[in-house]
Amino acid sequence: MNPPTTHFALFDINGPDPSGQRHLTTASGYIKNLHTGAGGALDFGTLDISSGVIVDSPTKCVVWVVDDMGDATQKIFDMKFWICSTSDFVGLGTDYNVYFNQYITGMWHSGLKLTHSSGMYSSLSLPSGQNLYKWDGVKEITEAGTDNSVSQYIYLSVGVDPNIPVGIYGGDGTNGFRYRVTYKYL
Repeated sequence: MNPPTTHFALFDINGPDPSGQRHLTTASGYIKNLHTGAGGALDFGTLDISSGVIVDSPTKCVVWVVDDMGDATQKIFDMKFWICSTSDFVGLGTDYNVYFNQYITGMWHSGLKLTHSSGMYSSLSLPSGQNLYKWDGVKEITEAGTDNSVSQYIYLSVGVDPNIPVGIYGGDGTNGFRYRVTYKYL
């Protein structure tokens, strides 16, 4: 069994629209491919919680890219984007709120700022239905290595309660805070 090969690519939220070249490392605003090794984590930065109010991280923009179809001879479909691990936040208690903000769309929104009050949050369990599509809204991906093998834009940020203990949450190889795309293929 040879499943499709995929990755997440990170883009500069304040950069030019990379549409049409999102699958390329030379695309406008491309920062890096995300992975579980050293330097591959999606870094939301350091948040200053001294203000006493909920603080939101800078918004990040990623796309999911199919590099190789593997044994998929027809299509990749039923794509579901979700957070598969939040174990770094387990045990903090109910006195702390963490907001995993998310907005998925086919449109580029330079400078978009997601906040905890947006009401758009990442699923913390496998969604029952498809919530991620090819960049143009089509329910399946049928090729690899082109701009037609790329998902919609996925905008993400994290909001944290000012009482959360100071520390590092997530990071390279920790598996304690991880996004995932689950999919089927034929």
